[in-house]
Amino acid sequence: MSELLQEKKTLTFEEICPKWSQRISEGTPIESSELTDSRFCIVGEAWGGSDEYRVQCPQCNRFSGFGNVEGLCGPLRFGEYEIFEQRKEKFVNHFNNVHVK
Repeated sequence: MSELLQEKKTLTFEEICPKWSQRISEGTPIESSELTDSRFCIVGEAWGGSDEYRVQCPQCNRFSGFGNVEGLCGPLRFGEYEIFEQRKEKFVNHFNNVHVK
């Protein structure tokens, strides 16, 4: 029996969070309030401007946390770009593995 398997597309950070990707690449100054509003933060953008991830996905919620050891916000706000890039890669992998159909 032959089955057609459709390969799942792997999204990049630029595709998951286009607005944040552009802001980061342009070096636009970022205020703490922009990173902590769950609807407009990096993870909120990935969820289409929704804060549903806070309830529906504990891992995404950890990525959004400002003081969390896995959070994307702190390193970005304080210019720790190497740490941010490492966490961003983990977030993109998680998002692709769990949320991309």
